[in-house]
Amino acid sequence: AALHYISDLKQALDAPGAEAEDPDNAEEATCRELWSRYHDALERASAVDFDDLLVLTARVLEEDEDVRERYRRRYRYVLVDEYQDTNHAQYVIARALTGEGGNLFVVGDEDQSIYSWRGADVDNILDFDKDFPGANTYRLEQNYRSTAPILAAANAVVSHNERRLGKTLWTEQTGGEAVQFYLAPDGDDEARFVLDHVKKRDARLGDVAVLFRTNGQARAIEEACLRRGLAYTVVGGIRFYARKEIKD
Repeated sequence: AALHYISDLKQALDAPGAEAEDPDNAEEATCRELWSRYHDALERASAVDFDDLLVLTARVLEEDEDVRERYRRRYRYVLVDEYQDTNHAQYVIARALTGEGGNLFVVGDEDQSIYSWRGADVDNILDFDKDFPGANTYRLEQNYRSTAPILAAANAVVSHNERRLGKTLWTEQTGGEAVQFYLAPDGDDEARFVLDHVKKRDARLGDVAVLFRTNGQARAIEEACLRRGLAYTVVGGIRFYARKEIKD
């Protein structure tokens, strides 16, 4: 909890002792004391943590005009991908390198902003036109990958987002099956549902691919395949039971 507290404040470019006078509760008071001691320990060790890599860079670019101008001359054009996931320190760095009318090109989608829990500030993309007046905006609304029912579901979901720039996704790929939704209580039940669905469709295994969001989900799918005696191949990774540490 303390590390999360410290990280949030660091990314906002705060410093120990700069918070509001009175902490809201005992836990916050403890976190403040830990931050102060942690900060001092890092300085004594001439060490930085992950947040410092951004924070100290942002500070030196803000405070040292010579350094700022040197890097502006060196990097005449700046491209930032996944701009909706940038935090305040990263915004300050981009702004310092490019200036108010600088050559900054960003790519992002406010509807895909899901990392606020680790400091991402969606205002960076929502306020881009205000922060950089005269910027051109290009909406890439045609989807080349998905069928119409998938896009209709995606549009319906993101339309409920309260703060967005807005877009209308469309595709030339008409037809396609309706999207199905299943709420699984755990990973094992999810794997069972997937394989039941494959069996119900009587599909050839070579025609079936299971896509998962994180590597941690692979094991449940693999074990469900093993229990049913289904042959499978892990693409882009190693089967769980073939990993050296598991064999050992």
